[in-house]
Amino acid sequence: MFNRILAAAAAAAVLMTSSPALADGFDGNQISVSAEGEVQVKPDRMRLRAGVEVISDNAADAYSSLRSASAALVEALSAAGIDPSDVRTSELSLNPQYVPDRHPEISGYRGVQSVEVLVRSLDSAGDVLGALQGAGSALRVQSISFEVSDPEAAQREARAEALAKARAKAQEYAEVAGRELGALISFNDSAPTYRPHVVPFAMAMADGAAGAKSLPVSAGEETLNARVNVVYEARMPIPNP
Repeated sequence: MFNRILAAAAAAAVLMTSSPALADGFDGNQISVSAEGEVQVKPDRMRLRAGVEVISDNAADAYSSLRSASAALVEALSAAGIDPSDVRTSELSLNPQYVPDRHPEISGYRGVQSVEVLVRSLDSAGDVLGALQGAGSALRVQSISFEVSDPEAAQREARAEALAKARAKAQEYAEVAGRELGALISFNDSAPTYRPHVVPFAMAMADGAAGAKSLPVSAGEETLNARVNVVYEARMPIPNP
């Protein structure tokens, strides 16, 4: 009987180490397992990255053009219903441009201002993109990403799934080892991961395009993962009297 238990325990140890990505183990008294849970979530808002770029012969003209282009961008966002608190400047620069192979001879000046815009409702996302088409030829839309405004419920669901999988795995290993699964000794979990997918979005605007139609966008679904590590007591079975 004792030899059979040892053989079963050895088999469980081999089984638990067959997946190096999971920190599973059996030491005769405890069973340690890891598991992951995953849920699909639907984004409900969009983050937009856009900017204006101007090039002029001198710094003063570049600065003036940059101010005008930036004002047009802000006006277009405001007309699309974007609150100023949802617009954040991410880049602002005015630099000389040099003649190739003739540095430090200056050929002109390049001004750039980029912003990150939070669109809180996907229902208006296409309208915002459409409205930007009237902001002038200096505007560039660089990328968009879709986000979940409140991922906590999905995080709890992913964590619960991971814990259920971990217990089922521990139970399986206990049976293979000829043990009974005992009390939960400890567990820890890593923060559920949620990384909005960034979509490159190269779009240059044309002058006089005000009133352009809404541009349809589709957010699809995002995946949220949670990972747990748990330790259970592995008890010897109580023999029948």
